[in-house]
Amino acid sequence: MDLLIENARVWDDRGLVDIAVSDGRIAAIGPGLGQDAARRIDAAGRAVLPGFVEPHLHMDKALLY
Repeated sequence: MDLLIENARVWDDRGLVDIAVSDGRIAAIGPGLGQDAARRIDAAGRAVLPGFVEPHLHMDKALLY
């Protein structure tokens, strides 16, 4: 496993979970995965959200032009 994000909040109404990432993709989500990983991040109860990326942009409408 490449990355293990520990103690992450994914859902408001459930306990903290670990997120295992392998080859750039989420391999598992669950409590106490505790597997060996090349890199570990302790989220310390913080929320983990998907990237907010919007590649489609109207420069004039976003007042950036």
